[in-house]
Amino acid sequence: MAFCSWVLWLKSKGEKTNPEILSETLIQALKSDRGWIPYDYQKDFLEQNLDLLESPQVFLWKVAEQQLGESLRNRAIADISEEGKIIFHPNITLTDEEKEKIEEFKVYINQLYL
Repeated sequence: MAFCSWVLWLKSKGEKTNPEILSETLIQALKSDRGWIPYDYQKDFLEQNLDLLESPQVFLWKVAEQQLGESLRNRAIADISEEGKIIFHPNITLTDEEKEKIEEFKVYINQLYL
């Protein structure tokens, strides 16, 4: 449970974690000199930060719905890769307002990953 807290702590600091190297991440947590101290499991903390553990695909799908609305998201987004790359449908008809929303969404997503 403390390890879950470590991963959440890293993500809250804006760091990316790689699920394929969780054992290395656990070792890093135990050896860290970056100010993280393990503490007892706190259910409220985990519940408040559970979205940080989502895959990039699920996270971006939800953010796209918030930013674009469900209908535009479903029409515009063809796929989201495991790495979090959004693939838009190439030949859909959009209004100028929808095009502007998508461009604003792209800027927003780029800012999230800086």
